[in-house]
Amino acid sequence: MVPNKRARRKSKDLEREYATLQGNYNNLASKFEALKKEKQVLLSQLQKLNDLLKKPKEEEQCCGQVDDKLSFSMERWEHAVGVLSDDDSGVMTGYFRLEEA
Repeated sequence: MVPNKRARRKSKDLEREYATLQGNYNNLASKFEALKKEKQVLLSQLQKLNDLLKKPKEEEQCCGQVDDKLSFSMERWEHAVGVLSDDDSGVMTGYFRLEEA
C-alpha cells in the first residue's frame, strides 16, 4: 500500500509541476508574440521616418543645398536600419536560451 501512495503523490507532484511549466511557457510565448508585433510596428514607423529623411535629401540634390544636421541624422537612421533584422529565430533562441537540436 505504501508504494502506491508514493506513486500517486509523485504523479500529482509531476502534474502540478507540468501545469506550472506550461503556464510559464504560454506566458513567455504570448510576450514573444507581442514583442514581434511591436517590432513590426516600430519597423514600419522607422521606414516612414527614413522615407521622410530621404525626401529632403533628394530635394537637396536638385537644388544644391546641403544641411549637415540632416545628413548626420540620415547616417544614424541608416545605421539603425542596418542593425535591425527580421530573423526572429535568433531572437527566440537567444532570449529563451534554447539550443538547436
